[in-house]
Amino acid sequence: MTSKHINEILLLSIESKYSDIHLSASERIHARHKGSIITISDFTINDDYIINFVTETFPGDSLNLTKDTDYAYNFNKDTVLRVNLFRHNFGLGLIIRILNQNIIDLNDYDNGEVLKRISEYKKGLILLAGSTNTGKSTTLSSMVDYINKRKNVHILTIEEPIETIFKRGKAIINQREVGKHVSSFEDAIYSALREDVDVIVVGEIRNRETLRASLLAAETGHLVIATIHTYSAIKTIDRIINFFPGDEQPLVREVLSETLTAIISQDLILDNVGSVIPIQEIIINNNAVSNLIRTNKSLQIPSIMQLDNTLGMITRKDHIRKLINNGTLPDSYQ
Repeated sequence: MTSKHINEILLLSIESKYSDIHLSASERIHARHKGSIITISDFTINDDYIINFVTETFPGDSLNLTKDTDYAYNFNKDTVLRVNLFRHNFGLGLIIRILNQNIIDLNDYDNGEVLKRISEYKKGLILLAGSTNTGKSTTLSSMVDYINKRKNVHILTIEEPIETIFKRGKAIINQREVGKHVSSFEDAIYSALREDVDVIVVGEIRNRETLRASLLAAETGHLVIATIHTYSAIKTIDRIINFFPGDEQPLVREVLSETLTAIISQDLILDNVGSVIPIQEIIINNNAVSNLIRTNKSLQIPSIMQLDNTLGMITRKDHIRKLINNGTLPDSYQ
């Protein structure tokens, strides 16, 4: 199999709406489709095929096949590939994430009106939460695109690698890639504070330093939109606090209670017709939520979400019930 054949596999995968391609030495070719891994070719991959593909697509001249490597590759005008190269017990492995550049309009989300209202905020911290392959980056791109098309602002994205190439709208958009344009997420955030930026988009909060910089940016009047790996909106609050040592946590609670705008936690499921849709849990900060964060009583927030849904707050359970009632999900869905 040559790079040409891998390109044919990629074209088939794009047409079939696979999300990821798995190429692994001594294995057949697999893909992730609607959440499950399937075999898409009986051909057995070896290191040479992976090396040929990576050598042809890797940007620059610093490729090191002995180290884990992440990079983005513009496959065509509608598709960017996020490529991860790694080594395993049988040789090389390659995971190719297919990133369609057709951004989903917020009107197409079930909670689209709420997401639009959240995107209208001028400052604060908006977090897109969820585990891997739950569409966090897709929702983030939709929100950024909404702002881009409607506001005369300066948007700076910080990603590793750049996944969505935004077209110029009303906003000025500058996109920086960690490892290529800047050394780290936190360095880019601190630099943004001197770059007349209105909206800072952080591809992923992975560590305390990035979180600290994001909180500072939100505290100083910027709108910060970021993704974070957690399993629920409430767990997101706990995870943020637990990034810091015990003696810093009271201050972090205070800062978070004042700067948090919203948390959108989501997962992906199949609807009645087999399409992949997001299930979302949304917390929007208000006086009651802010007080519970400050006083270390975040476990009581779901009660606030159920009692006061005028802002658009919704629990995962209530969103599922809503989709069952409108016929999107079957009555038997649990």
